[in-house]
Amino acid sequence: MKYHRRKIQKKSLLSLTAILLITTWLSSKSIPGTAEQQSHAPGHMDTQNWISYVDPKKQFRLSYPGDFIARERNSRELLKFTPVPEHAVYFMNPHTASGQLSGIEPADLELKVYRMIHSHLSLKDWLRNSSLSPEMDGDVIKNFQTKHINGLEVCGATMVFPGCSIYILHTRFIFQLTPGSRAGQIMIESFEFL
Repeated sequence: MKYHRRKIQKKSLLSLTAILLITTWLSSKSIPGTAEQQSHAPGHMDTQNWISYVDPKKQFRLSYPGDFIARERNSRELLKFTPVPEHAVYFMNPHTASGQLSGIEPADLELKVYRMIHSHLSLKDWLRNSSLSPEMDGDVIKNFQTKHINGLEVCGATMVFPGCSIYILHTRFIFQLTPGSRAGQIMIESFEFL
């Protein structure tokens, strides 16, 4: 009797393992692009169908995926931030934007623009005065550069995502770019002034 029970348990275990393997294989096939994403090098993203977002008032542009939602925040929403930005726009993938956690989950990229009132301040001084920067040490703030921009990357001490923002001083404005995904990081690479 014990031998028969062990034989049934082995068959059940093998069946369960087979079912799990098949389920895993089918789920990877049913998600569009999963196999393609795994075959590419880490960090690669196809930007061929991306479109441009241009803001002629603040004189900047960036590229973002054509199916993403780009929304400007209204004046009521801007008042929720400290300090209050003069302008803000966020870019979000359509799945997150239409999901149950829309408005709670971070955008793929959030861009805020602040007016620099005291032109004699450096970017670090402005960050310190505006309380947007945590501890001012070398581990938290570091230089940031792409082929189009130079600025500072500020990373918070908490493990809350997104944990880092890029700040750029341009003319009389401070631009804060906060990526919430790999797509957001690539969008920052395309950010440039007109």
